[in-house]
Amino acid sequence: MSVRVEQLTKHFDRNSRKPAVDDVSFTAPPGCITALLGPSGSGKTTVLRLIAGLERPDRGRVVIGDRDFTDVPVRKRGVGFVFQGYALFQHMTVRKNVAFGLEVKRLARGAVAEKVRDLLALVQLEELADRYPHQLSGGQRQRVAFARALATDPAVLLLDEPFGALDARVRVELRGWLRQLHQRTPVTTLLVTHDQEEALEVSERVVVMHEGRVEQVGTPHEIYDEPATPFVASFIGQPSLLRGRIEAGRASIGAHSLAAPSGAIEGSAVQAYVRPADVRIAKPPAASPEDGPQVSLSIVEGLNRVGGNVKVELRLPSGERLGLQMTRAEIDALGIGIGDRVLVDLGEAKVFVEDYSI
Repeated sequence: MSVRVEQLTKHFDRNSRKPAVDDVSFTAPPGCITALLGPSGSGKTTVLRLIAGLERPDRGRVVIGDRDFTDVPVRKRGVGFVFQGYALFQHMTVRKNVAFGLEVKRLARGAVAEKVRDLLALVQLEELADRYPHQLSGGQRQRVAFARALATDPAVLLLDEPFGALDARVRVELRGWLRQLHQRTPVTTLLVTHDQEEALEVSERVVVMHEGRVEQVGTPHEIYDEPATPFVASFIGQPSLLRGRIEAGRASIGAHSLAAPSGAIEGSAVQAYVRPADVRIAKPPAASPEDGPQVSLSIVEGLNRVGGNVKVELRLPSGERLGLQMTRAEIDALGIGIGDRVLVDLGEAKVFVEDYSI
């Protein structure tokens, strides 16, 4: 069942001209995971709460399937909600937590028991059914929260930073678990996250938000490879920002000439977003005296090993700094050290006409 939001707007401070959610529209396709991605304060959770019915919009509507749910009470929307903080009942066992929603609906005791068994098997917690939440790990508690949310067969599953309270290793494990779970129970799912790796790995569609508005909607590959705005380019992939101008129909970024963005006019200022993984460096060929000084070369100013990778810091001829990431094997093969001069290829830099709001 699809979820469509149309021109959602929500103010919390009536004295402020800037709404928390500002004219937000997008569609979450049926049976897919759609991620709402953006920094803190971008309006992601407010949109999720508007879809759930926990908040009412000042303007716009929420359509689930073919029905307008904007004025439908939260208990009648048929949505499941998983929070960052688990929100489990501490005085109930795992079994009782999962059964709670079914018992509220007054299902037969045998039907409840069977459903709970199936759900605990689905989230791989059958052996922990009689434990209490405080006896579980964070990852186990979150899986209980998923089972409880799925118990009532929701048409839509809403996930509000579900892995945000967990350590990095458990987050990675649960991302894989969520993909497998979704393959078995393909409920239309909206996932709120500020973790771009999580959004790009888990979801089939991404809605990038910034300051209450939608910046871009697309597949993970479209968001990464074809950012539509300077904000998306600056947010995805932790790029460096370089500046230049349009000269002779090209974007001149220091010593580099890149394809100009559409609509750029001669002399206009441009900004290039360069991701660390896209930069390539090489040792220059040996120079003869008549070649003169190699002023277009960049200087290696830092080499910081992080596990099997090395973060390289460069100073470009323009004086700007640029970061890139290479494997230790690549660095060893190049044989470069701090102070060496290198040739730089900016790779797939994303170039935009200067936007001073970024």
